[in-house]
Amino acid sequence: MLPSSSRLSAPTHHLITLLRAPIGLPPVASRTLESLGLYRRHQSVLHRFDPTVAGKILRVKELVGVRNVSEEEGNRAIWMSTRGRKEGSGVEVSGRAYGGGKGAEA
Repeated sequence: MLPSSSRLSAPTHHLITLLRAPIGLPPVASRTLESLGLYRRHQSVLHRFDPTVAGKILRVKELVGVRNVSEEEGNRAIWMSTRGRKEGSGVEVSGRAYGGGKGAEA
């Protein structure tokens, strides 16, 4: 038997990720995504199980990916996806790759 700290809690939320943009679809698809809080591709949001949210997911099911997760697991997944590159990540922008442009000396 697993200790209580390592038990997986029961799923209570939908983790919804926007996989495809609604470009070229009817405006109702964009409004539905906005009502879910999705604005950019690969953005994820966490919603509690609710018939209203389930209906919205069904309206845009071709554009989103959905996982049933616990609240802690969903928050952890969102945090990991939003980390991105931070200051001090070792990447430094040094200028144009080809060296051309205004003010370039020959």
